[in-house]
Amino acid sequence: GGGGAGAGAGAGGAGYGDGSGGDVGAVGQHGRGPDHDDSESRALSQLRRLLSRESIEADVYALFAKLMEHASVWFEPSRNPSSRPSRASSATSRLSPMLRKCSHIQEELLAAADPAVHARLTHLGVAP
Repeated sequence: GGGGAGAGAGAGGAGYGDGSGGDVGAVGQHGRGPDHDDSESRALSQLRRLLSRESIEADVYALFAKLMEHASVWFEPSRNPSSRPSRASSATSRLSPMLRKCSHIQEELLAAADPAVHARLTHLGVAP
C-alpha cells in the first residue's frame, strides 16, 4: 500500500483505529519531542478505547439516554395540572408537544392547504 488515506502508521507511529487494533490512518509522526509524543500516545490510546467495537452498544445507549434527557419533553404527555384547557382543546392538551405540533400540521395546516389529502388521511385513519 501507498502513503494515502487509510495507510497504516507503521513502526513507531501512532494511529487511530476502529477498535480492532488496526491503524486507519497515520497520526503522531510530527517529530515534536518525547513529551508531546507521550501525551499524544495516551490520547490516542483513550480514543481507541472510546471507539472500540466491543462497547458500541453501551456507547449508543449512553448517547441516546443523554439526548433524551433534553428531548424527552417533546415526547412525554403533558403533566402540567395547573393549566386548565378549554373543552375544545382538552384532548390535544394531554398530548406531547411533538404530537400537538403534528396534530396542528395535519388538522389545521394540511386541512387548509390540501383538503383532499387531509380527507384521505382522515378516511384511512392516519394519525398525526
